[in-house]
Amino acid sequence: MNSWEVYGTNLSVKGEDGWTYADERLMLFDVKNFGQLGLGIDELIKGFVQSAMAVYAIDQNAIKTFGDKGANN
Repeated sequence: MNSWEVYGTNLSVKGEDGWTYADERLMLFDVKNFGQLGLGIDELIKGFVQSAMAVYAIDQNAIKTFGDKGANN
């Protein structure tokens, strides 16, 4: 497995001396300017539900792949 498959993100940039990140593409929002995102409660709820479903699907896939070995440890 190469490092991109493990550590690569949409901020990763391959340089001459290895991988770095393009922090100018990173958007940070705090409470003060959260309103600039233009998200309503419907989008926040939908995003939460999709995140929870994705985590559940990943968990179920891991159990199917590796068995129930570490579930109770």
